[in-house]
Amino acid sequence: MPSRRLLALAAVLVTALTLAGCTGKDAVADSSTKGYQFVGVTSKGQVIPEKDRKPVGAVSAKLLDGSAFNLASTDGKVTLINFYASWCVPCQSETPQLANLYKELAPSGVAFVGVATKEASTSTATEFAKDEGVTYPVVYDQSAKVPLQMGHIPVLALPMTVLLDKQHRVAAVYAVRVLPADLKPTLTALQAES
Repeated sequence: MPSRRLLALAAVLVTALTLAGCTGKDAVADSSTKGYQFVGVTSKGQVIPEKDRKPVGAVSAKLLDGSAFNLASTDGKVTLINFYASWCVPCQSETPQLANLYKELAPSGVAFVGVATKEASTSTATEFAKDEGVTYPVVYDQSAKVPLQMGHIPVLALPMTVLLDKQHRVAAVYAVRVLPADLKPTLTALQAES
């Protein structure tokens, strides 16, 4: 059985290699790029200042029912994009809360999009969304193309939520479970922006 010291050394090595992989060109903001390039996460309840926001890339994907989805369908709307999986314990408590928040905010024009990632099958993802009361569109993204299309956003942990302002510029990236009490004032403030 390996010693604790050897296990600790292995953990440090794995962490160092993982971090080294996150320091490539895609992890750094490039001032010559017009679109969003992931730099880091946002603290809960905080947003990126308007002057520093960059637009996300075009996103095209398939919804759980197999129909086409294009992020452009939410143009002009504050949009919440939530990456989740049915097997993720924090996602299991966050998803029904987001479903309820969507029902509350949808009449004001806020759009929600779910992104089911790392799921065993579309049927698993569909059943989870139905059981949790999700009525907003959900993309099935087994190959993780959506975060790349958006601007090389690494899905650091699940759940992960990205907020877009009305111009589809990234206003926040939360790599943690977010409560409706934190999201509602942020979404309302984004909705009030011109």
